[in-house]
Amino acid sequence: NIFEARGASQEKTIASLKATIEQLIAANSKENRIIKDELECSKGELQSRNDRLTVERKESERTKESLEKQTLVLCNLVEQHKTSQIKLNEAEKHTKNLQEEIDQYMSERDATMQHNL
Repeated sequence: NIFEARGASQEKTIASLKATIEQLIAANSKENRIIKDELECSKGELQSRNDRLTVERKESERTKESLEKQTLVLCNLVEQHKTSQIKLNEAEKHTKNLQEEIDQYMSERDATMQHNL
């Protein structure tokens, strides 16, 4: 009977299509698991990288703060050096003036002694 043969043929085709669909679903499920695993790995790598960058940023901020403090200390030292240099220059001028007064006094004293002789 043609109808029975067609029916049997259609059932075979349906069974074959059903098996193919089940294989595709299984392959798709497997591929989805692989993709999910890859995404989890990527997520873990990104989190690890983010954690590392956070640590580096904090270290950089601490370094920046330290450098700012050191810069302030150096600026203060430069100002102290300038002040000390001004005081030293004033002391040298004063010393020079005193030496000139001493030399003048000695010269006058020598002249007076020579005159008295």
